[in-house]
Amino acid sequence: MQRMEVIYVCPLSREDGARAKESAEELYLSGDGAVNCIDVWTCPEREGDIVILLYQDQEPGMQDLSTEGVRIADFFSRFGWVSHTRWSRV
Repeated sequence: MQRMEVIYVCPLSREDGARAKESAEELYLSGDGAVNCIDVWTCPEREGDIVILLYQDQEPGMQDLSTEGVRIADFFSRFGWVSHTRWSRV
């Protein structure tokens, strides 16, 4: 079974948004060996906002956020408000 973590970043300023976007692009290009896929999205209507999607095979009984997701969310919290949630396929 696969799970997804959503990290939503809402920067506090345009400058923070530009730095967050640059960091997100670097994250996307580098990937992270502990997750199956990292995807990064921006919203034209919400200038500066970023969504980072982490896809990972779910271990049986695993209910917590991944260590990698927590690390990434913590890093992006320096740019503004961050929401980090876990999603499961229906």
